[in-house]
Amino acid sequence: MPRRLPAVLLLALLAPGRAAADVFTLKNGTTVDGYEVGKTPRGETVIGTAKAVRKIASTAITGMVPSADPAADFERYFAALGKKDAEGAAGLGAWAKERGLPDAARKAFEKAVEWSPDNARAREGLGFVRVEGAWLTPAEAEKRRADEAAREAFASGLEKSLGQRPEAVFTEHWRYADLLGDGKAADRAKDMEKAFAEAVAILGSDPWKDRATAVACAGKEQYGKWIETEGRRLPGMRGPLLEGVKKATGLKWHEPPVLCRSDVPSASAMHAAFVHTAGHLLVNLWGGYSREAPLPFWVEEGFGGWMEDRILTTRSSFCFGTKVKTGYGNTTRHGKDWDIEDPDWKSLIRMTAQKNEFLPLDQLDALQSGEYSPREVGQAFSFVAFLLKEKEPARLRDYVTRVKGGAKSPVAFRQAYGQSLEEIEPAWKAFATSGW
Repeated sequence: MPRRLPAVLLLALLAPGRAAADVFTLKNGTTVDGYEVGKTPRGETVIGTAKAVRKIASTAITGMVPSADPAADFERYFAALGKKDAEGAAGLGAWAKERGLPDAARKAFEKAVEWSPDNARAREGLGFVRVEGAWLTPAEAEKRRADEAAREAFASGLEKSLGQRPEAVFTEHWRYADLLGDGKAADRAKDMEKAFAEAVAILGSDPWKDRATAVACAGKEQYGKWIETEGRRLPGMRGPLLEGVKKATGLKWHEPPVLCRSDVPSASAMHAAFVHTAGHLLVNLWGGYSREAPLPFWVEEGFGGWMEDRILTTRSSFCFGTKVKTGYGNTTRHGKDWDIEDPDWKSLIRMTAQKNEFLPLDQLDALQSGEYSPREVGQAFSFVAFLLKEKEPARLRDYVTRVKGGAKSPVAFRQAYGQSLEEIEPAWKAFATSGW
């Protein structure tokens, strides 16, 4: 009785060989009905049959007659595969392919990959190619090569303009260049991609196609050099706008979507700023950016805070600053409670809501970005968090769509939520004081 070989032992014995089959004639006059799986280093032919796997000295085989009904034989052989016998399945796939049974071959190759994802014979039988240790489809391999060329061009261009080669990481939706040299570029880029995925989950579709750009600079001097060599090429970047950007520590640009920041005051603050400001970009660019009908700033700021909280699980926000009396904008409307370094924003929000010191929501809705203090940053975050946690995300999508379509914010809000800002305010205050 032929002995079935364990799959692990068989894998070690086999060397890839031509898939030949069907009825093998042996010197002793007996026959074996099966398909050739491969050869062993000892010169043996391994044959898969409808009952077991046999290992026969190749010199003992005198002939082979092809199957008269390969489709039926395939089903018998496939049903007889040993548990997790990836090499047997790969050999059967090669046999079926030679016999003109492409669907059967795919079935066997896919089973081999299911059992052994790195099985080269099966992967190649399915059309995969190996690139940098990964099995890719031809289309994926071509995209990988194109991405690598684009990444090299991106890094080389910045090296030429800044005099230092960045660590460049491409994700599906970001071109991330990092000049900090601390080896954390890939992790930072991964967080940016997480922010994009979070926006898609909330908004229901991609805010943009292709890739946005993010550049992390080491210090304000390098940031200023980027503005002079790269940033000033952005459409419309000139005059007072250009001069204002030079004096800042970071830039956010909508068309095309670009972020650039220095690592002032720290690398962690810079990364938090990237994730936060990505929230601004993602909600603003979803469904198209409209200069004529911009979103109220609480939507942008709140969405940015939501991103920091979701992606970085931070207790603070870079927008609160560190001991900055005038806060985010040019107002001192916030109280001393907010003038602390690295505040716990949820605790501050809860305390401020309990003291009833937040602005009425209709007043928050009317504020421009320069009128925001850290207190309004926290209020915006809590309001967006309330809308996303307590209401259906589809309502926020509806509201944003209506505003971008030209509707006034209070009207769009009532249409989307079935309540006015004044009417929903008690529920938001209860949420803000609940310790969420």
